[in-house]
Amino acid sequence: MLIERFNKNTDHFAVLVSMLKAAQLPVDDLNDASISLYGCIDDGFVCGGVGLQALGDIALLRSLVIAPDHRGRGLGGALAAFAKSEAMAQKFDALYLLTDTAEQFFAQQGYTHLSRKMAPLAIRQTAQFSALCPDSAQLMCIQLASTPDN
Repeated sequence: MLIERFNKNTDHFAVLVSMLKAAQLPVDDLNDASISLYGCIDDGFVCGGVGLQALGDIALLRSLVIAPDHRGRGLGGALAAFAKSEAMAQKFDALYLLTDTAEQFFAQQGYTHLSRKMAPLAIRQTAQFSALCPDSAQLMCIQLASTPDN
């Protein structure tokens, strides 16, 4: 399977947005220039995707989604690893996310819980944090910046 960045005016982007809507994940701000969507293509079809929102030296993981007929194959873990790798390649210090359904999954990927009160200002100012996700959504983070010993 191939994971690639989707241009916002393509059929693949539209399919991924439809998948996000079907999964009841937020899509209202996806045309924001700071958000990049990446999709997984299998045999010519979009079978999953994930987004990254660049916020200075940190990023917000946006709406990881897998097509129902591709679940249970490790694609979620592969997309989460891709998002982390892409965030590291873009030299972000940390990757944050909000979830009300996938806490255990992201904890298994190495993310830790944070109080929403501890969210950096850049995260609090996103539509995802301030309007699109319910207040019950859990804030999670994984540090990406390498230490001087690395």
